[in-house]
Amino acid sequence: MIATSSSVGSSSVTAANKWYRKSVYYVDDVDGSVTEDSMKAFIRSLSVRLVSCYAVKPRRRRRRPVNSDDDDDDRSHRTAFRVGINADDKHLLLDERKWPAYVAICEWFFKTKKTED
Repeated sequence: MIATSSSVGSSSVTAANKWYRKSVYYVDDVDGSVTEDSMKAFIRSLSVRLVSCYAVKPRRRRRRPVNSDDDDDDRSHRTAFRVGINADDKHLLLDERKWPAYVAICEWFFKTKKTED
């Protein structure tokens, strides 16, 4: 594949789309009432070029206080999201001043599939 970044002013041949690198992040510890649509709107309000946003099952368990009598799974009151963005907007997404306290963001990792022998 040949990719160039030059531009010729008199050419009638143009690219159909611009190429961009995508970065994927895991956004955790978000209140359970937050929907995909509201998360998308929030991320776009940060001037981040959003590629995708999906609600996912929280991966991490939180430790409960020692004296907690609550038998509920701590994950039931929070949600998490898999967020894909234009990699050039990473600094806008990761600006901790723009996010509510205690929301955690880290790079998305893919779990390895278990193969049976």
